[in-house]
Amino acid sequence: MKYLFNHILKIIIEIIFPEFCIGCNKLNTLLCSRCFEKLEYVQFKINDKGRANYLDTISCCCYYHGLAKKIIHELKYKSVVNVGLIVAQIMYYSCTLPKCDLVSYIPMHQKKIGKRGFNQSKIIAIELARLLNLPIAKLLIKSKNTQSQMSLKSIKDRQMNIIDSIKLNAKVKKETVCKYKSILLIDDVFTSGTTLNYSAKVLKEFGFKHIHAACFLLRN
Repeated sequence: MKYLFNHILKIIIEIIFPEFCIGCNKLNTLLCSRCFEKLEYVQFKINDKGRANYLDTISCCCYYHGLAKKIIHELKYKSVVNVGLIVAQIMYYSCTLPKCDLVSYIPMHQKKIGKRGFNQSKIIAIELARLLNLPIAKLLIKSKNTQSQMSLKSIKDRQMNIIDSIKLNAKVKKETVCKYKSILLIDDVFTSGTTLNYSAKVLKEFGFKHIHAACFLLRN
């Protein structure tokens, strides 16, 4: 009975709010196969140890422009949550992600979650974990409502902005470190790597051995 109700509700929602391809407005899909093929994929792994020295590897999927940029804007600024599932699927099928034991994500402050309604990195991470058949855990929390990193131009300003704003989730136990050696840390956009690197620092100081980052977009 519950399945039937959910199925009918889904049909009603699809009739009232039909999905259109973000790229070409084709009906009944958020991203059609033709637009999927038009995305400009990053053909190499990022290895910037000068600024991201706590990360073992950094994998990015697409460049931050054109259709890929539009996709992430639909997720972040228009609150189309289902786009997060599409993003995760693009990452899964187009990126060679490192082998890890556990998936986590960059946290967002509660005030920003309250305003947006969700953490886009968490949405992507949940779907990626499902596709990778890996467990997912909230390892980090955002303890300060900092200024947006994207609004800051210099690396120094970004580093100062993020200091002491991300902390280990108090619910994480030492047993977790023993069980999971390698973490896949998810974020939506890689710009300078400051937030990801600081998050990796917090995790490694707690005892996690290997931290790998995976992002949907690379912003030059």
